[in-house]
Order: sequence, then C-alpha cells, then structure tokens
Amino acid sequence: MLKPNVIHFDEIDSTSAYLKREADNLTNFTIVETDFQSAGKGRKNRKWYSPKGENAMFSILIKDIDIINRFPLLSLLSCLIVRNYIASLGVNNVQVKWPNDVYINGHKTCGILLEGRLPDYVVIGIGINLNQIEFSDEYRIAPTSVAKELGHKLEKQAFLEGLCEYLLNSLEQFKNNLYDVINEFNNFNYLKDKEVTFIDHDNELKGTVIGINDGGLLKVKVENTIYEIYSGEVVVK
Repeated sequence: MLKPNVIHFDEIDSTSAYLKREADNLTNFTIVETDFQSAGKGRKNRKWYSPKGENAMFSILIKDIDIINRFPLLSLLSCLIVRNYIASLGVNNVQVKWPNDVYINGHKTCGILLEGRLPDYVVIGIGINLNQIEFSDEYRIAPTSVAKELGHKLEKQAFLEGLCEYLLNSLEQFKNNLYDVINEFNNFNYLKDKEVTFIDHDNELKGTVIGINDGGLLKVKVENTIYEIYSGEVVVK
C-alpha cells in the first residue's frame, strides 16, 4: 500500500502552493492539510474561502511517473475518489461534475484543482464543504456540505484520515490500470443528458451532454455535431 507523509498547518496561504514551493524537497504522496487557507483558489484563479476549521482542505503531491503519465484522467479520478468516499458515509445522490467538482443533490460540495510541473510532479488540491452549514448568497446555485446533507456534523480528522487512506488505495489501483475511470465517471456524471452552454472558438453554443470520451473529454451534441471539450466553462441551462 502507498504510504503518505502528512503535514498539518493550523493556517497557511494554500496547501497546494506550499507543495509547489517545496516539491523538490518532499517525498512522493506527501499530503498537506490545514484548518484555514488565506489564499485558497479554484479554477481560473478564483478565490476560494472557507471558515476556519469547518471544512476539509488538503493537497497531495504526486511524483510517481506511472500516475503522472495518465494526467488527463487524474482530475476525473480525484472527483470519483471523493464522490465514492462521501457516498460510503451514507450520503445519497452524490455525483461528479466534469471536470473537477463533486455535487450532492445538484449542489456543489467539493472542488478539485490540479497543478504542477510535468513531468516532475502533480499537486491535487481538494476542498470539501464538510461541516459548513451557512453559505453566502453570491452563488447562482447555493452550495451544500456533507454535514448539511447528513443532518449532523462529522469529526474532521477522522474524515480526513479515512479519505486519505481511500485516496491512496485508489491511486494504487489507478497506477496498476485496475480503475475504470471513464465508465465509472459516466455512471455518476451530473451533466449527462443535461442541456448546457459552452464556448467554442469565441462562439457560445448550446447542446446536450452525452458523456465522457476515453480521453476524459466532455462530449456535447449540438444538432448533428459532437463536440469534444477539453476545458472551459460548461453551464447547465
């Protein structure tokens, strides 16, 4: 079994930023977790704020070349790992939203961001709404949390330890080609069959999501054409 090196901070700018700064000095599968991030971020450098001590925030450093070589699927795999672990706690209707979010009952619960310096290392940053109950009204669709869905709060350290063990076991399966990421992602794909808008060469298009292809790209049908989307915003109508 893969063995992690776990580092805890009461407060830090960003767990992923720390791992990127110290990557050359840290071992494979080092995990950094914190109670508070002063400069957490999501996709497109959006700020991500979490009240101190309420949620699960951690990042993992990957230097294993066999895993790094399958980088296009790592974001999808990370979503599935979090999705499956949350579901194992008794939470219903947990889905994955391409390319890097986890939803419960149609509400965002987790965001994941991959950064790194290929082929040297990849950092997977994970932020999970764990015990937060109240959220600001700035979101188009209000987020939710594991505690809100279960009806009770969880002990954060026990949650993190269980998730990290599950994460490392899943990465080992992935490394050995024993994890069918595409089929599993399609089974829990929040966007499947939904009408969405997306941008293609500066043009906004509207179509229906039909799934994920073998390379992890999102397939959207627009009239009689199938678009395969590598990255970008996909908005549910």
